[in-house]
Amino acid sequence: MAYNSIKAMGGIKKLYTLFGDYDFLVIVDTVDQALLKRTVKEIEMLNSVISV
Repeated sequence: MAYNSIKAMGGIKKLYTLFGDYDFLVIVDTVDQALLKRTVKEIEMLNSVISV
């Protein structure tokens, strides 16, 4: 499930379920924009993620 995979990632400060099991709000705490981009890319690469 995407929720558990995202929650286990580094830099994830908060993870909220919005609509059932499919939509999330992710609050990421990073030191710079490059790390934020890497985190978003890591989320995009999850098999269960359709859109970021």
